[in-house]
Amino acid sequence: MIFTRILVISLAILMVGGAAYAQCPAGQFNSADGNAPCTDCPVGSFSSSSGSTACTPCATGRFQSSVGATTCTDCTAGTFQDATGQSACDSCTTGTFSAASGATVCSDCALGTFSNTPGQSVCTDCSLGTFQNQTGRAFCNTCSPGTFSNSTGATTCLNCSAGTSQPSSGSTTCVDCSAGRFQDETGQSECNNCPTGTFSAISGATACSNCGLGTFSGTPGQTTCADCVSGTFQNQTGQASCTSCSAGTFSSSTGATTCTGCSAGTAQPSSGSTACPQCPVGTFQIDSGQAACDDCPAGSFTNTTGSTFCSSCSPGFFQSSSGATSCQACSAGTAQSSPGQALCNDCSAGTFAAASASSTCSDCPAGRFNALSGQSECTECSLGTFQSAPGQASCASCPAGTFGNLAGASSCTSCAAGTFQDLSGSTTCQSCPVGQQQPATGQTACVGTDHFKCWKSKDLKAPKFTKIEDQQLDDQFQNQTVDLKKPFLFCSPADIGSGVANPESHQCCYKIKGDKIDPPANVETMDQFGNTLQVSVKKPFLLCEPCSRTILP
Repeated sequence: MIFTRILVISLAILMVGGAAYAQCPAGQFNSADGNAPCTDCPVGSFSSSSGSTACTPCATGRFQSSVGATTCTDCTAGTFQDATGQSACDSCTTGTFSAASGATVCSDCALGTFSNTPGQSVCTDCSLGTFQNQTGRAFCNTCSPGTFSNSTGATTCLNCSAGTSQPSSGSTTCVDCSAGRFQDETGQSECNNCPTGTFSAISGATACSNCGLGTFSGTPGQTTCADCVSGTFQNQTGQASCTSCSAGTFSSSTGATTCTGCSAGTAQPSSGSTACPQCPVGTFQIDSGQAACDDCPAGSFTNTTGSTFCSSCSPGFFQSSSGATSCQACSAGTAQSSPGQALCNDCSAGTFAAASASSTCSDCPAGRFNALSGQSECTECSLGTFQSAPGQASCASCPAGTFGNLAGASSCTSCAAGTFQDLSGSTTCQSCPVGQQQPATGQTACVGTDHFKCWKSKDLKAPKFTKIEDQQLDDQFQNQTVDLKKPFLFCSPADIGSGVANPESHQCCYKIKGDKIDPPANVETMDQFGNTLQVSVKKPFLLCEPCSRTILP
């Protein structure tokens, strides 16, 4: 190099105006008249030929770090220079690169690439699980949960598809939802449990299936649905529970979609039952689907289980209680002619029922009676009474003029001629007294009855007559209570022309106080003289009664 430089120098001699000048070699310059010494080109410039009066700055994309240079050097790949006259090139910053020498600028790393070190000639592709959606970046972004990238140089991450998820960041794949879980959206970080009432039997499900009829799912995240247990049912899909069979219904098998109504003759009071028990004895059920059996009503019964109806009590029987298993026989003295009755009827007065379980009462026969109801036998008419008709409640007294001397008589016997009976209910007749006679039978008196002659009387008070109060006095006009006030008349037997027949039959008459007859009673009388009179009976005045007589001294 020294030799060459000397040679160049030795050759750079010019003749100017007859004088000899030395030219500056390449790499140096002289800006004066040639008499000054040559100067090396400074860094960042060059002189490629001799005799330069100035050095040339290095162009953009080039540099020169040495003085006295005859050329500039291109910036190497990974560097650049955007200014002239520079002594060095700049390294491309992170996120940029220059692939060729002599670059005046660096290029941004493209989408999907990065450069995290200065002075790079190329950018690096984003690795799996990362992406870059901007240019000129020094790093790649990690794919977020719910996304993935399965190729290098990705400009974006892909969303996990429906039916999959990815809980981690920077993933290259997504995971299928496990059985019992689902995901119906894309780009999700986790799968959802199938809600109650649904299930998923497969992995990667985008939706869960509703539990079918007769099944349920009471817990989230199920892979199958459970059958409804016996006593329950489900008639809708997608349910979290089964419904208990209501009272009156049952379900005997699992997986039921409906409950069965209890059949007639059975009932079920509880919900959630698997069977219906038969109605117990004394009860019945005619309808299906009932929660309870009904008691047999009064007048009916059943002695078997599972009855759909009750039997009516037969005539002659009764049942006063409900829920009975049998009927009771009517007791003696009662009867029941109709079926299905709650009680027996007492035999009415005049009738009887001698045996139990009678459907009807019998009339008392003639000569017998029953004054009370509910009797099992009839009573014989007593002496002096009779009953000619059956079914009577009493016997009648033998009327005056007759008598009855046998018990249980259906008729009375007329008094024979020469006898009489003025009282009813008699067991014998009386002979006509002396002085009287009776030629006919069945008479109440003998002819030749005494008249009475009445004398006004006065109480001698030895002893004094005491007022008699509240005496019941009954006659054909009225029944009333009277007071006997004082003696008023004394009547002796008498007769007109034929003599006294009964000289001892006296009458004592007393004044009485009683109520008037309203309205007064009109009566007609006839005496032995043939006189017929009509009189008005208004108010009681005297009470006459038979009495004895003793004449005092």
